Amino acid sequence: GGGASFFGVEAAGSRIVYIVDISGSMHHGGKMDALKNELLESLSGLPPASEFSVIVFSDEVSTRVLGSVLRWRSPSGAGLKSVEAGVRALAPSGGTQPLAAFRMAFTLSPKPEAIYFMTDGELPQRDASRIIGTVNQMNRRQGAAAPIHCIAFGSRDGGGDLRRIARQSGGTFTYVPLKGSP
Repeated sequence: GGGASFFGVEAAGSRIVYIVDISGSMHHGGKMDALKNELLESLSGLPPASEFSVIVFSDEVSTRVLGSVLRWRSPSGAGLKSVEAGVRALAPSGGTQPLAAFRMAFTLSPKPEAIYFMTDGELPQRDASRIIGTVNQMNRRQGAAAPIHCIAFGSRDGGGDLRRIARQSGGTFTYVPLKGSP
């Protein structure tokens, strides 16, 4: 049951995790405003019986869950309101280090049924293989892997790495252009 849509990417399941990039490069080209609008729209469109968690990342220290406590939230009432204010207050800073966000996602119980991973940039090349391998390992450790739907937002630069994450998890890869991007 359930399901979600984020930047036009459909995901099945009733427990959805959004892992979203708020690194410094999200400051340019209207990326942060587009992210906030799309995230709020996606959350408000979740079926009432579903649950969600939103984890934002830039560097390892700045990774955090919106709503202040890592847990499943209802898309109605207080569950959604506690996250909406956090979404509106997001401000970009730092680099692009998503591993801590994935660690958080995989500690949720019960496990996620689908994950959206949205980033505008490349994984750090010196760490890309380790990050991809660790994400795959953590995902499979809990039994059947949750599909990770990778969204390259406004940049094709990280496409190869994101495609590998999506393919290994049974998810999808989608490039979402912004105005003025190729």
